Amino acid sequence: MKPLTKQFLPCLIVIFAFFSGPLTAHSETVIKAISYNTHIKMSVDVLTDMIQASDAGIVGIQETVANSSTNNDAYAEVLGWNVFYPGKDTPELIAPPGRDPFWWIGGHHMSVALLTKYEVIEHQYYNITDTPDDWIDCCIIETYRSSMRARLRVAPDEYVNVFVLHSNPWNVTWHPREIEGVLGELNDYYPDDPTIILGDFNTRSHLDGFLEIESTKMLEAAGFVDTYRQVHPNVDTDPGITCENMRIDYVYVRNATKIVDAFVVEEGIFGSNGFNDSDHLAVFAQIQIHGGGQ
Repeated sequence: MKPLTKQFLPCLIVIFAFFSGPLTAHSETVIKAISYNTHIKMSVDVLTDMIQASDAGIVGIQETVANSSTNNDAYAEVLGWNVFYPGKDTPELIAPPGRDPFWWIGGHHMSVALLTKYEVIEHQYYNITDTPDDWIDCCIIETYRSSMRARLRVAPDEYVNVFVLHSNPWNVTWHPREIEGVLGELNDYYPDDPTIILGDFNTRSHLDGFLEIESTKMLEAAGFVDTYRQVHPNVDTDPGITCENMRIDYVYVRNATKIVDAFVVEEGIFGSNGFNDSDHLAVFAQIQIHGGGQ
């Protein structure tokens, strides 16, 4: 008679194989993302060269203007990627009467754009400011502060939610209200899946010692992690300047497995010419995620 261990060994192997399959089926995926306020002087070659050098798969662009819509399409054509921005597929959105059309795309002021190599399952544009803006032309108008939400398929059964925003550059008191609107759009939107926010927030962070800043506290309370400050916790040695001696551009993430890396794309990184390319520097983040169902 065979020892019991030898008799049951084949069965144990079969049982282990049966259970080990599903446990390893959702292999972890690494997402590389860039947030970049490209301003109005960004060239197609500069941005696409940077993206290709970085191997990023998701790029959120802010402060594009009317003539940038041509560039947006050109970025996508060079990369062979998908591109979405207000006006591209929403022709009903137009600039308000009397507004300088240069600063508007599809009814959005200094609009955002999303470039990605991944399949876009759905997307939607938003106005995250519903307060009249009395700065432009010194009269009260409704400023559509551009933002957009998208759901991407990054692997056969893995999905990532992305939100691209450009917060008000003139009135910081509006920022908490804007972030409240953003969180309202995200908290019930596939809330268990990884969610990335890319943007020019036009505000400093409480993590950098500016404790009066409420908008970044709101994101933290909602479970979002500031990827740069997670990797570089020392503000003195790593200030992370992105614009005018301030850190105001961010990549936030929620429900990620690990922040692999994050840094400001300073001059020389990915072929960047620093502030000669834009009045902002890009922010790069490498994020490891788990698989999840649709």
